[in-house]
Amino acid sequence: MNALNVNGSKLEDRNNIYNAFNDNFATLGDKLVEKLPSSRTNTFKNYLSSSTKNSIFSHPTHEYEISSLIRKLKENKSPGPDNFGPKLVKSMEYAIIGI
Repeated sequence: MNALNVNGSKLEDRNNIYNAFNDNFATLGDKLVEKLPSSRTNTFKNYLSSSTKNSIFSHPTHEYEISSLIRKLKENKSPGPDNFGPKLVKSMEYAIIGI
């Protein structure tokens, strides 16, 4: 590209062309946000269903159910972000389920 027309000005210097592209794409998000309708009346609550009391707790589990899930863990899998791998969880089964 030898030249770029930006707001009626012809840019021919490579650095000016690069800067014009950079300015355009660096401010693109802000320009798009300015065009969005006001969200004062539309909050995240408009898109969510009503909350459920004790939504984290659905029903009691039994230690046999937890034990069964722990025993199904594959030991050759790597640990997650908490750094607790399947081998560790399996070795701590009785402490986890409280037997």
